[in-house]
Amino acid sequence: MEPRTAARLGLAVAVSLGLWLTNPAWGPRPPSGDDVMALIVRLDDGMRVLRSGHLDGWSPAFLTGHPQFLHYGPGVAVGALFVSAASFGQLSTSGVLSVLFVVAYAAIAPAMWFLGRSLRLGHAASAVAALLALLVTSPYGVGLAGLYETGLLAHTVAAPFVCVALAATVRAMSHPRRRRWIVAAAACLAVVVTTHVLSALVAPLLAAPLLAVAARRSGVGLRSLSALGVVLLGAAGLSAFWLLPYLAHFPERGDITAWPTPSLIVRLGDIAAGDILFPPGIALIVSCGWVWLVLFGRPRYPLLIGALLASGGLLLFAHALHAAAPSNEIAAQLANRGLGYAGLLAVLPLAALIAFAAERISASQPDLAAVALGALVVVAASGSLRDAPGQQPEAHASLHATAAALRRLVPPHARFATERDFPAEVARLGVRHPDLWLAQRSGRNTLNTFGVELSPTPKARFLTEFLSRPSARVRPDAGTFARHGVTHVVTLVPATTTRLVGQGGFRRVAQHGSLTILEVDSPAGQPPPASLVSLETTTGTAQLTKWRDRGESLTLRVRADKGTTASLAVGWSSRWRATLDGAGVPVLRRPDRLVGIAVPAGAHTVTLRFRQDPLAYVGAAISIGTVVAGVVLLGRRRRSLDRLWTETGALRRFPSKNATNQ
Repeated sequence: MEPRTAARLGLAVAVSLGLWLTNPAWGPRPPSGDDVMALIVRLDDGMRVLRSGHLDGWSPAFLTGHPQFLHYGPGVAVGALFVSAASFGQLSTSGVLSVLFVVAYAAIAPAMWFLGRSLRLGHAASAVAALLALLVTSPYGVGLAGLYETGLLAHTVAAPFVCVALAATVRAMSHPRRRRWIVAAAACLAVVVTTHVLSALVAPLLAAPLLAVAARRSGVGLRSLSALGVVLLGAAGLSAFWLLPYLAHFPERGDITAWPTPSLIVRLGDIAAGDILFPPGIALIVSCGWVWLVLFGRPRYPLLIGALLASGGLLLFAHALHAAAPSNEIAAQLANRGLGYAGLLAVLPLAALIAFAAERISASQPDLAAVALGALVVVAASGSLRDAPGQQPEAHASLHATAAALRRLVPPHARFATERDFPAEVARLGVRHPDLWLAQRSGRNTLNTFGVELSPTPKARFLTEFLSRPSARVRPDAGTFARHGVTHVVTLVPATTTRLVGQGGFRRVAQHGSLTILEVDSPAGQPPPASLVSLETTTGTAQLTKWRDRGESLTLRVRADKGTTASLAVGWSSRWRATLDGAGVPVLRRPDRLVGIAVPAGAHTVTLRFRQDPLAYVGAAISIGTVVAGVVLLGRRRRSLDRLWTETGALRRFPSKNATNQ
């Protein structure tokens, strides 16, 4: 069998195995994963914003709302639009999410094949790398655990583009006259930036050793360095429509949350034991690939040393950085979020070893033997891999009844709050996040947390986190909930219900099994919570009369007995614009980072509108210009460009074939 034919077969087997491994998640219910129900809500809002022709919009779904694309770009929402369009609008958002999960995981295989070929692996070895990439499974991103246990869709969508960006950059520096690699690298890196920022921060750490080894192998000239510069400038230009507003409004996002980071010794022990990154026993086989490469494989696969250095170096650097600066936001995430990428590069030496062993096993069909060995390794580990994918478990009937009641009781513009009782809530209600489940199924906004880093009011999450265990610092009461626009509270524990009703300001309105819905009363002299208004040191009334485009435009009638400041239950953003009786007024940032409006005595009409950032339009113009430049770069005749470089002396070290013939 021809090497190319065997490679195509191996790639087809890798994609097929990827689809087979996700098969337990195929079905009518959403895929499993802690964040999945919230992701459905985010996709709904994200697709709504893009369909309206806007580059950003306000999402009021969680906490006190946030700009839709403040912290995470529109990459996943764009992908969801493509999937929805491909189904001619027949797929629900849940179905679109399921397709994205499967495609994002299966796409890792061809991306790793391309990376292997770019690092000078043979056709068979690259196909084996595509197969082995399916074994990488980190709960912090990349692989089945990151998708179906945690629900890290943006990270997994970005992973194939990271691999292709690395591969295309290596090719661009090695063959700077082939402009298609420059364009491909810039385009893929731009997708990574606008999909998952942390992956964009990991990519340079992976690229540095790869490019250093490639440069040492082939030498670096002015044109190679220019190619790298064009890649970086092109990626920045293509992503400028999102990158400029992101950098300008970065201080407005909430606190960054991260998983605890163990020491490097503990992490390596967990990897060796098969508790993380690889199924049991695979880490030992991967280490054999590393040892073989160092001792015997370097002359045959010189560029793989860069992959080894990138994989091991990322782990060492990330853990050293965390030890040196544990409170740093990037350091707190890098060791965990970069783990999956380290695993992808770690399997490349093993792929080369399997291809080498196949040549010794079968002299007549070594490529076919290599593909068979790689597939055998994946199938042998499939038992533990297939434990992760699944559908969302069926929720208890009381949750369904509570969601229906919330949809009836909570106004579309207001929000509710749900008590947490983890882990007992899982066994009692059937789902890991009843708060997110209720938000998605009821179609109502919630004060509960999803993506606290997205919210301008991150401390509001303590109102739900401490609902069942009030402390001296956080003691949620009816007045505080009303200030945040909460009209109803869902309790899971009878003791919490008794305590809240006893302290006043809460009334039972529904009971479904162990779930109780309490209505929040407005404090004396204050408007009702559904108005989304609370008045400072005065009394009055308020009514929300218009709610447009999921909270991007609010119109309220406010009456105060004397001049005061009205706090709106909306997270502060510099993009809010307000009018009072038609005249523009400043938007104040309250101490709890809610929106504030100064209101004179009497009755007034207040309008709040979320403004599209002018920087987004500036960035869009830059992105369009970059696209045009890329088309021109690809379309220009190669001969004319080569002549230009030759005349300037830039090709003296790397003369083109045409230049030599001349």
